[in-house]
Amino acid sequence: QNGEAKFLAPFKDHNFNGVYEPQLGETPDIRGDQAVFFMANDDRGPKTESPGNNLGFEMHGMLYAYDSVNVALHNSVFLTLNIHNRSSKNYTDLKFGLWNDFDLGNPYDDAIGCDSLVEVFYTYNTDSQDEGPIGYGFNPPAVLGAFLNHSLDGFMYYKNSSSSTEGNPQVSIDYYGYLKSLWRDGTVLSTETPSGLFNYLNGDGFDPSGSSSTTKYAFNDQANWYQSPTLLASTRNVGYTTIGTLASQESICLDMVFAYARDSNQTDAYGSVTLGKSYVQSLKTFYSVQNFDCMGAFLSLEENAIKNLS
Repeated sequence: QNGEAKFLAPFKDHNFNGVYEPQLGETPDIRGDQAVFFMANDDRGPKTESPGNNLGFEMHGMLYAYDSVNVALHNSVFLTLNIHNRSSKNYTDLKFGLWNDFDLGNPYDDAIGCDSLVEVFYTYNTDSQDEGPIGYGFNPPAVLGAFLNHSLDGFMYYKNSSSSTEGNPQVSIDYYGYLKSLWRDGTVLSTETPSGLFNYLNGDGFDPSGSSSTTKYAFNDQANWYQSPTLLASTRNVGYTTIGTLASQESICLDMVFAYARDSNQTDAYGSVTLGKSYVQSLKTFYSVQNFDCMGAFLSLEENAIKNLS
């Protein structure tokens, strides 16, 4: 009666009548062992996070996790988003970005990076000890993020500053530009002076001279390019994927995972990133055999039994 969709949160419809009847034993359908379901839209009330126009999108989300003896699975949080285009518009050249502000224990010695081959982005400590009362101490961990059912088409960052080139986005074109690895002035992100891990000669990726090769992936370790220890000013980052078109009343599902890894056998803090990459690869395999639906209208069949990681 208020204009909302008939089906919102997913449930198990045992008698196939399209009605949620908990008194008959029907239950919410969650993933994992514990989950949080949430909804949001950008079309009710003023937009406060960006100056762009409302898209008319409604987002259904579920965060979920597993209680498992498998270390990778036990230390991961999954996110699934079902994005509905409730507007009358057909969108093209659509991109989805997962925005992050990583604070790994003590946030003042963190670095960010990505791996374009494994398709993962991450944060890690720049030395072997994460100091301070909120730090992890020696052998600090890493946190990694990845898309599970879409490709990582780019990884971009910007500085938490008022810089007109590398700073916080202010107008719509800035937000969309960062989703295409463009700086605020339109300069393309560049693989600037790649010099290896923990090397102060690595550039920050802003090279208006055009002498560096352009890229979509900031601090891509596949290019031997890492964030310099001298450039640890507070940064924000976004891993993004290309959706393309989303017509009126269509929807799209995106699945993601965040993994925590801590390698206590390595004095090099980057060892936790290496361990985390192996976790992400096993988590992708785990996800691929679950045959999850997209949190559609409702479910009429029990979920498949959870399969163990190989």
